[in-house]
Amino acid sequence: MAEKIVAIGLLTQRDLDVLGTGFKRVFPVEQDDSFADLIDRLDAIGAPGGASGGGSGTSASGAPKQGR
Repeated sequence: MAEKIVAIGLLTQRDLDVLGTGFKRVFPVEQDDSFADLIDRLDAIGAPGGASGGGSGTSASGAPKQGR
């Protein structure tokens, strides 16, 4: 039986470095602003438990996030 997918994430290279070599299933994507508006909207929702998402302080387009 195939394993159930429980999460999909958008990570920076720094995120991958922190996760280390145990994180094996990575599908690299090129920088693209096609979904910048959607990513910014998702960032605005925030994470469960009050933690803020994004981590890097920049929007998907690379611009500084507003209101943080």
